[in-house]
Amino acid sequence: MYELPASKFDGVLSVCTDVQHLNRIANHPGVRPHVGGEGVLDFSQAVERDLVLATEGGFYLFSQKTESSYEFHSTFLPEYRGKHAYRAAKAACEFMFLTTPAIELHTRSPFENPMSTPPKTFGFQHWFDEKDCSVHRLHIIDWAKRAPTLEAWGDWFHHSLEDARKGFGIDDPIHDEDKNNNRYAGLAVGMVRGDQPLKAVRSYNQWAATAGYIPAQLIQSDPAVIYTGDAVVKYENNRMEFIQCL
Repeated sequence: MYELPASKFDGVLSVCTDVQHLNRIANHPGVRPHVGGEGVLDFSQAVERDLVLATEGGFYLFSQKTESSYEFHSTFLPEYRGKHAYRAAKAACEFMFLTTPAIELHTRSPFENPMSTPPKTFGFQHWFDEKDCSVHRLHIIDWAKRAPTLEAWGDWFHHSLEDARKGFGIDDPIHDEDKNNNRYAGLAVGMVRGDQPLKAVRSYNQWAATAGYIPAQLIQSDPAVIYTGDAVVKYENNRMEFIQCL
């Protein structure tokens, strides 16, 4: 049995239903003028309808628009903007892509507030302009190319696989070191860790079909059992077990 590795962003954000916390931030004098609408804001309905990820001094609100796309809004007190909000944004992207059906995220950036434009380091691309704002989107493939944890997770998986193969009496190496394979295997590991095994297999296979690797197959979802081409792997309670190595 192998313990699935942690993420550097674990604990940065949490799902929030504390309406008072959200209202306090959104109605702060340093925040309220930059948020749309009139009067005092109340997030009572938002916490029932949308997904809110909160951290100290701020939060991200995600509204599901289609089965796999979400629009989001960020709200931070002035003293928590900058590095703190930037790290929280990285954590939010990881949470959405690894633990929800999200394939694409998008946000609106008001023209009068250029600081609200999503940073290009996240992989956001300009999509289109509206009367008073521009719309930017981030696709999971563009995010995966930059996500800091994925390659390390994939490297961990392949080393665990080699170790398990020795236990099954198989000494042949699986394949040469491939950082791209590590990255997309790591993407799948992260999704399995986030209870998204079907999304994990589909996301990995999209890359594998292009790169010439054997596609993975989801044998069952709960607990997740996946055929990887080199092994049959079971994931349960944040642990990985190699049922069979080939």
